[in-house]
Amino acid sequence: MNPAQADATRRAAPRILLAEDDEISREFLLDALTRLPAEVTAVADGAEARQRLLQEPFDLVLLDRGLLSLDAMAIREAVLAGGGGGGNETTPMLALSADVDPALRERFRTLGFIDLLAKPISASALRTAARAALPVSVRDWDDEQALSAANGSPEIVTRLRELLLADLPRQRRQIIDAVEAGDPAAAHDVLHRLKAACAFCGATRLASACSALDDALQTPADPDRVRTALWEFEAATSRYELPS
Repeated sequence: MNPAQADATRRAAPRILLAEDDEISREFLLDALTRLPAEVTAVADGAEARQRLLQEPFDLVLLDRGLLSLDAMAIREAVLAGGGGGGNETTPMLALSADVDPALRERFRTLGFIDLLAKPISASALRTAARAALPVSVRDWDDEQALSAANGSPEIVTRLRELLLADLPRQRRQIIDAVEAGDPAAAHDVLHRLKAACAFCGATRLASACSALDDALQTPADPDRVRTALWEFEAATSRYELPS
């Protein structure tokens, strides 16, 4: 994989900042989040978490409530105050605590946290919460969109997604072959059908990658844009499996 392909693959995964000062808990949470899959930056100190958030963009932030040197609420307030180039003022944040009650959870939500999760938490429950908190633009699946298209039936959503994934390898191969053969019309035909299927299934990331590739193919004079869009499409398709 060349550097451009590696960059495209990295962009296909959401970036998550995890701040947890207990080593065992941090390793457990890191493993669970990485399996979303996601690109996870793990830190053990509240001050470092704040510094990262002021310098780097993230798609989701997960903070232990009582971090060393700076707790979760103080980090949130520092980010809201702005400064630096991180641009995380609107980035969704989740907090974790071993002691959770309705009043404390409401305090966190009032400050702008998506939720305060109770520890211990299972890996599956953590991934479910993280997927729901991630912006739609970086989610693999949008369950709300899919349920709306299926009249609220989870069974229909599951069946449609099974059909999408069963046919995805064939469509992926057709699209790649058409692009490499310099046949944008043939690629467009398959991309158009795949985007429609994605809409019914809530396959948000894949739909976005299809649209980007289709748009790039309308400007054949820019082969670098086409190559990058194709790498991103391939990276997106490699992520898809039925959500746990």
